Amino acid sequence: MYPNWTNRVIRTFGFWLLAALCIALIWISLTGATHGDNPVIIYVCSASILGALSVFRAQLLLPAYMMLTIGALNFLVSSSHPAAVNYSVALAPAIALIAFALLFIEIWKPLRFKKVAVPLASPIKETTILAVAATSLSFFIPLAFLVVLMMWNRAAGSQHIVPALTWNGYMYALFYTGLSYGLTALIWVWRPSLLSTKNLYQPQLSLLFGLTIVGSACFEDLFRKDWSSFIFSQIGVLGILIMTSYPGTASIQPESHH
Repeated sequence: MYPNWTNRVIRTFGFWLLAALCIALIWISLTGATHGDNPVIIYVCSASILGALSVFRAQLLLPAYMMLTIGALNFLVSSSHPAAVNYSVALAPAIALIAFALLFIEIWKPLRFKKVAVPLASPIKETTILAVAATSLSFFIPLAFLVVLMMWNRAAGSQHIVPALTWNGYMYALFYTGLSYGLTALIWVWRPSLLSTKNLYQPQLSLLFGLTIVGSACFEDLFRKDWSSFIFSQIGVLGILIMTSYPGTASIQPESHH
């Protein structure tokens, strides 16, 4: 149950907005001049499935938008539309920031209704430490890699021979987003206490990941063959589903005392 009618209205609006965005992105990709945009369909379908499941589990709506961001970046990476090309300098970092904002909300969601007092109670302290670590590492490590790559690109000039130096802005944004999501998921599961947890995953989300990776690999091989985009997209998808299915953001909430 939703805590109040305002929350219900917000979530209903978010659900229908997600559906509209998914339909629009699939339509644009199918009506494009080339088939290079077709792999986006798999990621959008995965976002749609998470959105549909959010009717029963409200916490899946935010991961659905995160998955849609992966799909949007996949579309823009291979898009030849003049607007996508001309505005890539502004669009790529904007989408990467949106993706990180969604991640930031997901990371800090367990603490949103918690009263913070000094000194911190033990469960809240653990939650806060994990949230700070996830936020810092998921933001700065991918950013450091990007800075190194861009400096290398500038120094190499026209003599670049490393594939990463030929990426467009959207590919750098996808790299940043996928790595951020993957690092956060690693922080969620990199805890000894999880080893003794019985419910480490949810079968339906594991099935969704399996279908996503197989379907996107098939589409990638048939239409685009951009395996760099595929790899970073799968890191992002895996990160999203781990954060959703593992006892990460949910289980680190303070336990109730009876």
